[in-house]
Parts: sequence; C-alpha cells; structure tokens
Amino acid sequence: MSKPGEAPGPVAAERQPSPESKHPILRDPRVLAWVERYLRRTFSIPSGTSVSLSLPGAGARTPVLIARWAGERTAVVKLFDETTRFVSSSFHLRYFHSRGLPVPALLSWSVASRGSALRRYVAVEEFASGRMLEDLPPDERAAGREAIARALAGVHACRRRSWGRVGVPRAGTYARGYLKLALDRLERLERDGPVDALRRLAGELRSAAGALPRPASYSLIHAHVNAGNFLIDGPNAFVIDVGSAHYGDATRDLIRALHRLCPGRPEAQRFLSDYFAAAGEEAREAFVRAEPLYACDYVLRGMRGLADAWWRQGERSAEEIRQGIHARVDQCFEMLRPGGSGFVELWPDVRVEPRLMDREPGAHR
Repeated sequence: MSKPGEAPGPVAAERQPSPESKHPILRDPRVLAWVERYLRRTFSIPSGTSVSLSLPGAGARTPVLIARWAGERTAVVKLFDETTRFVSSSFHLRYFHSRGLPVPALLSWSVASRGSALRRYVAVEEFASGRMLEDLPPDERAAGREAIARALAGVHACRRRSWGRVGVPRAGTYARGYLKLALDRLERLERDGPVDALRRLAGELRSAAGALPRPASYSLIHAHVNAGNFLIDGPNAFVIDVGSAHYGDATRDLIRALHRLCPGRPEAQRFLSDYFAAAGEEAREAFVRAEPLYACDYVLRGMRGLADAWWRQGERSAEEIRQGIHARVDQCFEMLRPGGSGFVELWPDVRVEPRLMDREPGAHR
C-alpha cells in the first residue's frame, strides 16, 4: 500500500467534468469544484498547487474520484448518499485498520457536507496501490489469487464470541440467523420451480443449519468478496470496500470467493489449499462442516438471478426455467447428502454469471 506521501503513478489531468462516469454527480463541474475546495481546506494544500481529480480505472457502485496534488500525494474520495453506507464504510475501515489488517487508512470524513450543495457524505481514504485480479497478466493470476487467499485468512483470524455487526453482537448462531435468507430465496423460486422439491429442500436446509455446532468464536468476514474488492501488490493483497463486514462463518466468504475469483475447478482447489495453508487445519474442518449450507444458498441465489434473466430475455419457456431450477435443486440435495459432492466438485455446473447474482439484494450482517 502506498504511504500518504508516495506517488502511485502518473499525475492525472487537471480537474474537469467526467462525462464517462456512470454517476451523474461526477459529471457536475460544481461537485468537482466543491471536492477540490474540501481537499485544499482539509489537507492545507497551497493555492498555487494544482489538484487533479480523475476516475478510477474500474467502475464502482459508489461515486469515487482519485485525487492527486503536489505531484506526490494521492487519495480516494468517496461520496455517499445514504447514512448507513457512509457510517458502515468509514467505521469498518477504521476497525480493520486498528487491527492491522491490510486496508487503506481513513484520512478524512465529513458529515457537514450532507447539508452543503454536494448533498453527500464525504470520506477520503489513503490510496492503495495495486491491481485487481482481472487486470493482472494471465500468468500472474495464480499468484494473485494466492495473495487474496492469505489476505482473507488474515481477516478471518480476527474473532469474537458472538456473531453480528461489528458494533452489535447477536445471540444464537450465525447459521440459524443466515438460514432465513436461504429460505426466503427458496420461497421466491416457488413461483417458477418445482414446489414440492423446493419445500423438501427447505426442510433439508433447516436440518443442516440446526446440525452445525455452535463455534467457540466467529470470524470477521468481508461478506462481499469480489475480484474488485482486492488490490494485489506483489505478494500482498489489500482489502477494500469493507462496508458489509461483520462477524459470522468464514465459509460464507470462501464459497463466494471460489465462485467469484476462480474460473475453474483447478483454480478453486488451489485457492482452498492456499487459504488453509494460512488459516490452519481447524479452518478446513469448519469449512467442511458448513460448506453444504452456504454452498446451497449460493446456488439458489444464482438460480434466482438466472431465472429472472431468462424471463427478461424471453429465450426460455416456463417449462425450461422450471427444469433449470430443478437441476439446481438436485445439486443442493447432492451437496447436502452425507458423503455428497462439494461445491468445487460440481464445477462448472454450479457457476452463474456474477452480474446476474448481483441483481438480488441480500447483505446479511
């Protein structure tokens, strides 16, 4: 990670509207002028020093600008329109940083900006150097996934006795709390799928969640593992966008990591090996126990997104969609049966285009 006084790369063009941004707010020159004034005031930037604002190399759900000044200082400016997302992002970033986890430092934030012409909360983060996994040359991606596996194991090594939000511990077990999400997905599939099989699967998932022993402690998990939420810098990977983080079962993160980061079965098997080498044998045992529950939920979530896409595109009949759902339900029964196949063993049949899955909300904290 670059230090606040280090230059991560070439200086961007001078401040100007960004017509290529998908966020309208970043196409407004008045907003860019406000951000520049805020940076000058907050970081005591002399009037004779130019400040440049540019877009990040990849798209982001949150409006983001890369700010550079003095030819050597770089920061990331995020604009939030929701109080919850602003508080979660800023609080969790400080929480991760205080525990020595590889995240950018929070340099500045503003609540007062909400009442200004900007109408947004502002957070300024340290610039983290590195590249996303998809931006690495193909021959470097295996090492990149290994770096992410180690970083994820480091996050999961932070533990506490209760699950829930960082600031709001909850009673009971994470698996039973999370079960509600899986059952809700099953219910939404009933309108298009085999009702009897889906209801039988609901009973199997209840049994699986109930059979999981209460762990002595829960892991800090990212809860939104994507290739875009890790920046790889040599042998290290830095974690970004931690607004959904909470304490829960690490297996949930791992299932998503396998699907989002690994193009095939060999890569998924290697990712698990790298992760367990860093996390230890107890982590492997916990994964084996919890894998069927979280893997089934992930498959069901993907099927709901896939069915919705088929309806929108009009390329599949109602019966074909029903059969597609039935095939995924059968995969779940296979993963849930004693001695059944694991998530990686069902590759590539369990894969769904990630963009289809991201249409469905369901963050669980």
